[in-house]
Amino acid sequence: MVYFISAPAAAYREHEETYAGILNSIHIRGPVRRDEFVDRQHVQYTSFNDPREGSFKVMVPRGWNVTGGADRYAAVEVRKWIRAADPSGDILVLYGDTNIPGFVVPNQMLAYTGFPEGTWYPSGTGVNMYVSRYIPGQHFARQYVSQGSIQGCRDVRITDARDRSDVVENANRLAASFGLAGYRFDAGEVRFTCGPEGSTRNGHIIVVTLYIDTFGGMQMWGIESLSGYVATPDKENEAVEVYGKMMTSFEVNPVWHRQQQQVSAQVSRIVSETNSQIYDIITQSYERRSQSQDEIIRKYSNYLRGVEDVRDPEFGGKHTVWSGSNYYWLDNSGSILGTDLHINPDMARFREMIRLD
Repeated sequence: MVYFISAPAAAYREHEETYAGILNSIHIRGPVRRDEFVDRQHVQYTSFNDPREGSFKVMVPRGWNVTGGADRYAAVEVRKWIRAADPSGDILVLYGDTNIPGFVVPNQMLAYTGFPEGTWYPSGTGVNMYVSRYIPGQHFARQYVSQGSIQGCRDVRITDARDRSDVVENANRLAASFGLAGYRFDAGEVRFTCGPEGSTRNGHIIVVTLYIDTFGGMQMWGIESLSGYVATPDKENEAVEVYGKMMTSFEVNPVWHRQQQQVSAQVSRIVSETNSQIYDIITQSYERRSQSQDEIIRKYSNYLRGVEDVRDPEFGGKHTVWSGSNYYWLDNSGSILGTDLHINPDMARFREMIRLD
């Protein structure tokens, strides 16, 4: 084999690393499978539009069994997904999963209010979030395929798994430049096989997660992207081609996106106002409960000490007197007399006190 590299003398040495990278990427390979020589131009594509809300469109192979759309779980929660299977059932290309909710990281406050890990937490926007510790991209991908989440893919064996920080490097840089200090993207991939011997299929799944640390001390996370394919070994090349076409052609409808942003803003305002009212109700209830408890404590304390409280109706002062009388009378010097009968001891000196107990 002979490799020839040519460049202008002034630029040659500047790009030596590029030449070296190209040469190092050349490898001698074994026999080529017959299917690799097949002309794949016969795969024709057509546009698939979200049949539910028109939220997205994507190019899919014509004649394949394609399902998907945008499943709305709340005003601000929409889960987009798509499945494309070839007529023989040998290839499945997937994007998203409507069964994956949003997550909130467990903490003491959630546990104290009755939402420990493994329960559903109502966020206040109509969205129910699952209380679960954060799972990075690679580990989530492992868990996803190992639990049989891909239809018809059992007896999973992981053949390779790795983090893909390079996939989200730009996303994290943009988040930082926008001042989103609490936002962090993470990505990972797994390659696997599934199915019994004789009908084994190869699979590849990539997961991107988003972790959000809010200023209120609440940590949330979710699956920003989940995609991949499963295919019989002889059709894996075709699966990779279709997967690439679908992922690069996936396009969110900008009109739907703007409307969704408006809905989110409206819901946020409604939730804020509702939370303010709830806070007022809770505060008022707490104050009433505190006052009631204080009154109970006051009466119980008086009972133990054998005293009771009376109030001067003229000047409003409160006095504590020995209990045992039915009526109490106060003169201007501060002297208090108690009587069993409702008779003023001296009309010129005393005025009646109001009993508080």
